Amino acid sequence: LYGEYHGKGLEIVGVSLDRSEAEGGLAALKAFVKKNEVPWPQYYQGNHFESTFSSGWGVKAIPADFVVDRDGNLHTLEAQGRLEQIVPELLKVPSP
Repeated sequence: LYGEYHGKGLEIVGVSLDRSEAEGGLAALKAFVKKNEVPWPQYYQGNHFESTFSSGWGVKAIPADFVVDRDGNLHTLEAQGRLEQIVPELLKVPSP
């Protein structure tokens, strides 16, 4: 999906809910990104589900996919399994 739509405006940001650095969380994230050649930025908080991000957004399980439109508005919190449908439709909407 990223390869197909990045040049058309799709951006992806990963937020890691890995465990603390002392528990190997940061090393695990770096290894995953390298092995899978993940090209988008990854943000690491190091406190698993106790992070500001996960608690603030109500994340109870991973992966969790959220879609934000070109204007920075939250489009949906329920994108899991629907990105192939949602992304092309949102990219059809012209930029203001």
